[in-house]
Amino acid sequence: MTLPSSQEASRALYGTIRLARLDRTGAEFFGSTPEAALRSFYVAALVAPAHLVLMLLRLVDVVEEINYLRYFAVETIAYVISWTAFPLLLWHLGPLLDRREQVFRAIAAQNWSAVLQIAVLLAVSGLGAAAFVPEALVAGLAIAISFALLCYQWFILRSALDIGGLPAFGLLIGGVLIEVMVRQAADGLVFGM
Repeated sequence: MTLPSSQEASRALYGTIRLARLDRTGAEFFGSTPEAALRSFYVAALVAPAHLVLMLLRLVDVVEEINYLRYFAVETIAYVISWTAFPLLLWHLGPLLDRREQVFRAIAAQNWSAVLQIAVLLAVSGLGAAAFVPEALVAGLAIAISFALLCYQWFILRSALDIGGLPAFGLLIGGVLIEVMVRQAADGLVFGM
């Protein structure tokens, strides 16, 4: 498997912006082949440094003593699971939705959209770490951004799979449940929750 070409990356990033503007044609900028879906997983390596920054910012609020080696090991495993579990769900549900071919495009679109999403999350987390920004403002902004990102993910699924709003919402809920389970398991292993 080869790395995505600069042309493929440019098209995909342009597609993520079009989708963020609620333009359904943004989904056309992603490859719909198994190879395009596989190449899109390179985005996980591309955004890993930003994810590391988010992990470090999360530690700012930790008052108890934790095992940092364990924290980073568990978070790394959770990162890999987060990147693979939802695409596997899509892969298995695609045929049930009569969308086997579109699943590859949806996986690619979801993966490439992580670049935009992590940039937004970094900005909000950076505000949260800034001492001069009121906590209430950051909390409200974080809720609003989380909702907007969920809507964005829903729109990506709806557009890339070319399905109705309700099935896309069901897939989104499945993805959220996976993410919640992964997060709870990781926090339980690190913080004993």
